[in-house]
Amino acid sequence: MVESNKRLALRGAALSFRGDPFIDGDEASLHYEADGLILIENGVVTAFGDYQVVKTQLRDHNVKQFTDALILPGFIDTHVHYPQTQMTALMASSLSTG
Repeated sequence: MVESNKRLALRGAALSFRGDPFIDGDEASLHYEADGLILIENGVVTAFGDYQVVKTQLRDHNVKQFTDALILPGFIDTHVHYPQTQMTALMASSLSTG
């Protein structure tokens, strides 16, 4: 978790989305940077792009470099098992019917 009063920079291969791949198609919606830089201030992404371009915006950011990794945005798992919605937050053993 990013502390709200800190400046953080993540450097490495990064993939982001500019649109909906189901509507716009993969080529138009995906944005990949082989050497990317993501600037985060007060918990908010303030810049993202090629390292050589975005590095001019670095101030007192704590730079973390990721090699042999791919930086991705956070994904939210929105799938739901509707028959279990009445049992949300119950112990797993209480989900059994027998």
